[in-house]
Amino acid sequence: MPPKTSQYIAIQTTAPTKKEARKIAKSLLKKRLCACIQIRKITSLYEWQGAICNEKEYLLQIKTHKKHFEAIALFIGKIHSYDTPQIISLPIESISEKYQKWLDKSIN
Repeated sequence: MPPKTSQYIAIQTTAPTKKEARKIAKSLLKKRLCACIQIRKITSLYEWQGAICNEKEYLLQIKTHKKHFEAIALFIGKIHSYDTPQIISLPIESISEKYQKWLDKSIN
């Protein structure tokens, strides 16, 4: 039987610099609110204050338990340099048993 996965999510946020992305990632890992964070360089297009913006950013994908979403969102909101940072969660529908055990062990 596949592991129950509704309790796991991937939170995504972006940061304007690699330095800020790493600061967010290291802080969340030290607090044991997540097990793993992947950081990728991306290009974002969005509307902000009436203008279309085309920006280089860093995307953080944060793997965690659903119960930690609010704590992570509050923490990111406090230290982020953006007025309105993207903070969204995506459900993890399937997960290998070994990875699930490691995830559980890595998170408070």
